[in-house]
Amino acid sequence: MIRVMIVEDEPPILRRIKNMIERYDPVFEIAFTATDGAMALEYMVQDPCDLVITDIRMPVMDGLQLMNEIRIRYPECIVVVLSGYKEFDYAAHAIRNQAIDYLLKPVSEEDMIKLLDKVKALYMRFNWEKKINTLAGQLNRSIIKKALNSANNKDSLGVFLLNLGSVLAIATYFLSDSYWKHVDLTAIYEQVESFMESNCTFFIEFAGDTPNERIFVYQSNKEGPSVLANSVYKHIKSISSIPVFIACLTEEIEMSEVRNSVTKLRNCLLYKARIGQSLFWSVGKNALINVDSEKEYNDAETVQKIYELFKAGRFRQSTSAHRELLQRFIKENWTHFRIYELFSEVITLFKIEPEKKFIRPLSQFERDVISAVCFATSLEDLEDRLCSIDELVINPAEEIQKNPGSKIAHNVKRYLEECFTQQGLTTQVLAEEFGYVPGYISQLFKQNFGMSPMNYLTRLRVEKAKELMKENPDILISEVAESVGFINQHHFSRIFKKYEGMWPSSFKSLGL
Repeated sequence: MIRVMIVEDEPPILRRIKNMIERYDPVFEIAFTATDGAMALEYMVQDPCDLVITDIRMPVMDGLQLMNEIRIRYPECIVVVLSGYKEFDYAAHAIRNQAIDYLLKPVSEEDMIKLLDKVKALYMRFNWEKKINTLAGQLNRSIIKKALNSANNKDSLGVFLLNLGSVLAIATYFLSDSYWKHVDLTAIYEQVESFMESNCTFFIEFAGDTPNERIFVYQSNKEGPSVLANSVYKHIKSISSIPVFIACLTEEIEMSEVRNSVTKLRNCLLYKARIGQSLFWSVGKNALINVDSEKEYNDAETVQKIYELFKAGRFRQSTSAHRELLQRFIKENWTHFRIYELFSEVITLFKIEPEKKFIRPLSQFERDVISAVCFATSLEDLEDRLCSIDELVINPAEEIQKNPGSKIAHNVKRYLEECFTQQGLTTQVLAEEFGYVPGYISQLFKQNFGMSPMNYLTRLRVEKAKELMKENPDILISEVAESVGFINQHHFSRIFKKYEGMWPSSFKSLGL
């Protein structure tokens, strides 16, 4: 509804204009009529109007003064000047004060219809611009492109999320990745924009979380929103060899629903996409996405194997090992996100190692591994990226040869890893097991691993507890404590909070 106020000091003219507007289109509602500018301003304060049609020559406050006040106080209000004076100065002044048109009395039916058509189109464009800016604020994303081919009263929208290459690409590392330096994303996006302009009443293109992601909100000429999204998917596949991932809603939604819908679509791609395999996925706005199924796998043995290969600096040489791994990904249809979780667990194992053991910073190694996984656009690309990662740690066998005491320390470490579930495990127990006094064992262990045996044992137990809670969400905290070797639940909870910054119950509820 477009709310109108007519400001005219001659009642017959005011009535004629009012009748013409009411006859033309019910979308226009006469909210107020006023006989001077001061009265009109009072009405605007009470309830601002969308359109003000005002005479120029009036008592108390004339139309030019009124226009100036409206421009300052209500910049979104559309103003039309009405006057019997043909002097150009009045028209020029009115235009400078942002009137959209200037009509001469007596106003004909034809001129009024032309004016109202113009106002209607302008109002709808203003209204859409306002909604678009609100939506951009809700999404917290910049607008890349917008095109409004025709105005209408329809508020329902189609939404799809477009991702090129990889659904896990990391914005921070994007520009430094060698693959993306040679991909012309701009050319692909321009093709999509051209396609959208030809097939949409309007569309808005928002920046995504990464340069290879875009969010499209639109109204389509096609039968349904998913029909257009699928056409875009096929179009991109026909012009580019890069993997294409699109998730869309099967029905239209209100603008207020867009933000949550984008999150839902992003989760669809996150939990469904596979490395190098283009995907089109449509989902109902109220449909549930099973995001927990990916967490039911137990890949501890695989994690340990990869960890040992990296730790010994033998991953790139073990061709059979990583080829076997890739074949497993293919055979078991692993998603990209599951592969990411696998290598994240490998990194977690390295984090319980002492920093001094690394020949380069762990943070750098972590970045290399995670980037390799997240930016991979095919399984072959993943293999190449992982094999190009520099060795992280010194080979334990070489270290033992250089330092005989290191063998004792490594034997103690292995013993702790095998017996961490045993309660009452102390340095005295280690002394009895290995035949050295507790102080000497602690000294050797700290020289090699940067921490005492008991500190290492505690860190190890906390990491094992985290794994146990991930694999068994319904497990009791007391059962976790007992399973990893703590004397009681209270002691375990205090230690866990000290190392992880949260209670075990909070860790479980977050599903980390």
